[in-house]
Amino acid sequence: MPKTPQQYSPSRAHPRLPLATPVEIQYGDKKLLGHTENISLGGLLVHCAKAPAPATKVTVLFNLPNGTTIVTPGIVRHAHGKKIGLQFHSLPPQDRKALEGFTKRMEGYTVRGERKPKRLHVTLSATRPGEDKEEQLAETVLLSRKGGLLICRASFDVGDRLHLYCPDFKRTAEIAIVFRRPCGTAGLVELGFEILDSSDFWGPEFETQ
Repeated sequence: MPKTPQQYSPSRAHPRLPLATPVEIQYGDKKLLGHTENISLGGLLVHCAKAPAPATKVTVLFNLPNGTTIVTPGIVRHAHGKKIGLQFHSLPPQDRKALEGFTKRMEGYTVRGERKPKRLHVTLSATRPGEDKEEQLAETVLLSRKGGLLICRASFDVGDRLHLYCPDFKRTAEIAIVFRRPCGTAGLVELGFEILDSSDFWGPEFETQ
């Protein structure tokens, strides 16, 4: 039976991964602003105030958490209320490479235990005597009960122990960097970290894990 627009999912051929990031959709002389709910190498699920009709050709612009900007043609495959399923069309090679790398890393993190995508602004500072105490800004990408993945421009390395402060929770924890990978531009790095001195730093959503 052929798929109708309501049955179509642009992500079905690729793993769908949660991602909340602003997105801009242009078509004709119109521009819509919204945010993504999930992403795959094939497309996006987007929330916005007004949905273009299925089969509308659009241009999609959004940023990956590592700072990479994706601009690509797309087509609306389904629209239900304020949710739009977008399929990428002719994804530029450099954008496809960046998106493929991001989704593979995200998939790797999400299959290892319970991890939740969550963007929080945090600060990092060194803990050892004699090291630079200046706080460095960072943003989380994924959280788990005992750690997470964040992105920053600091020169921390695997094995470093740091103080992590989360203004949203007004809490500080000692963490150890267990993974480091350059990403994006302008010195951005991904840092995987383990929380050393707290079992419930992120609050009740992880307490039963």
